[in-house]
Amino acid sequence: MKNTNHINTVISASGEKQLLRAAQMTSFLSELLIASSINGQRYVSSEGMAAMMECLAEQVEFVISESSLMNKDIKQ
Repeated sequence: MKNTNHINTVISASGEKQLLRAAQMTSFLSELLIASSINGQRYVSSEGMAAMMECLAEQVEFVISESSLMNKDIKQ
């Protein structure tokens, strides 16, 4: 394992809020999938799942764009 130095990245207040919302969304999705399997439902809506993933991707992209020291290669 290679040791690397990490530069601290500062996230704006709005970026932090979006990151927390993304974490809440993934937690909710996990609970939803567990509940559906417990209730005997084998399937979830693919359109609903696609919408959820698109929203999650938008949230994460916003957090990256709000990060002050993020590498330019990642942003482009």
